[in-house]
Amino acid sequence: MDTVPYRILGACNPGLAHQALEMKPEIGVFLPCSVCQREESDGTVSVWALDPGAVVETLGDPGLLPYGAQARGLIEKALGSLT
Repeated sequence: MDTVPYRILGACNPGLAHQALEMKPEIGVFLPCSVCQREESDGTVSVWALDPGAVVETLGDPGLLPYGAQARGLIEKALGSLT
């Protein structure tokens, strides 16, 4: 099968993940955050990332919201640095 180059990566901040796991061990099922990259037909590369803040919000635990927000900020910063 011929497919364009595509990668699925796992992005994790170990310190942040550890803090969240200490609070709610079930959050481990959502770790690490998925990041995908694909080479487009015009030679450009597209990158997508899971929004960790949205994932944390689905758990309904207000105590986890700061971890999701912090992880979202890190993902947004990384995506924003791409050119």
